[in-house]
Amino acid sequence: MISCNDSTLDANIRSDVTPVRVAVLQRILPWYRLELFRQLSAASGIELRVFIGDDIPNTKWRSAADLSGVDVVRLQTRFIRLRSRLMPWHKGLRDELAKFCPDVILTEGESNFLSYLQALWFRRSHRSVKMIHWGGGGIPGQVNEPASVGSRFKFYMQKQFDGMLVYSTFCKNWLVEAGHDEANVAVAVNVGNTLQHLSAADGLEETQGQVRERLGLGDRFTVFYVGAMDANKRPSVLLDLARTTDSLKFNFVLAGDGLEVEPLKQQATAEGLDNVYVLGRVSDDLSSYYKASDVVIIPGRGGIVISEAMAWRLPVVVHEADGTEHDLVKDGVTGRVLESGAVESFRVVIESMEADRESTRTLGENGRSILESDFTVEQYAASVKKAILDISNQP
Repeated sequence: MISCNDSTLDANIRSDVTPVRVAVLQRILPWYRLELFRQLSAASGIELRVFIGDDIPNTKWRSAADLSGVDVVRLQTRFIRLRSRLMPWHKGLRDELAKFCPDVILTEGESNFLSYLQALWFRRSHRSVKMIHWGGGGIPGQVNEPASVGSRFKFYMQKQFDGMLVYSTFCKNWLVEAGHDEANVAVAVNVGNTLQHLSAADGLEETQGQVRERLGLGDRFTVFYVGAMDANKRPSVLLDLARTTDSLKFNFVLAGDGLEVEPLKQQATAEGLDNVYVLGRVSDDLSSYYKASDVVIIPGRGGIVISEAMAWRLPVVVHEADGTEHDLVKDGVTGRVLESGAVESFRVVIESMEADRESTRTLGENGRSILESDFTVEQYAASVKKAILDISNQP
């Protein structure tokens, strides 16, 4: 295997102007991560290289078409099925790491388990390299069972890293509860391309009424779902809401790709739910649907869409998503956080928001303000960079 001079990896002999070399191990580089990595690539003090593999077959997991602005190494991939997951093995990863001679390796967690095993093996011969485990930690609604066999194995593997970087304060609390040192877990709240959405929201000159007229939505309170049409995201809740609310008052718009699109379309048509719009994948005109909406609803899993909605001054209604709602959605301030995921709970809140549209708009304005002050993609990148530098400077 190619080897780099380990002395070049010693942070203690680096000059103050030498950037920290950071290798990022990802299965793929999806569109919703691209701006984050462009920001990190342009940041001072670090030199970033991202190692990715082939798109994951028969899934939505694929890299963005345009990866410009990021130093990317594409590796041939062998896919190995481990239980229910198709795990990528990136061929030649250790040799490529040796060519780059990183000071820090930042790697996706269990979803990229085989790559981080290769990275841990690489470190056996490059002892000064720091390793950061980057992932979610835990998911709201799941039971945290530190004593279970699976959790103990995961904990053992995570302890091989010098630090943990997680997507939310919820995830940090989860890991601390599992036994990790609080000081060793950093948070970088996972947001989407806020730069793009803030610019689009400010640049769209049409009024909400004009956009609704153009889209044929009429002057009704519009509830928007955007995301993958997968069962765990529960998009069918919007059809349930359409059945139990006044059709003269509400629109229910669903945008996204997935297995649920056609069944939901057929169901809405068969039942005559004329105020339900199942759009499927929307790309060019997504901004118009955000502008036309009054609220974004997340009935199941999800998270990136929260920051997008906030950029468009839309409150978010959520029960248990991916954990980022604990940072972004403040109940009664930027949206509503429901104690129950039952359709009835969503119905009561949606009807109350329609009845008091001024308060609903205030929630959206609050969300926009908090996003701009605390949770932009630039701040996301700054948090990731800080975690990298903090851990790289550990003795």
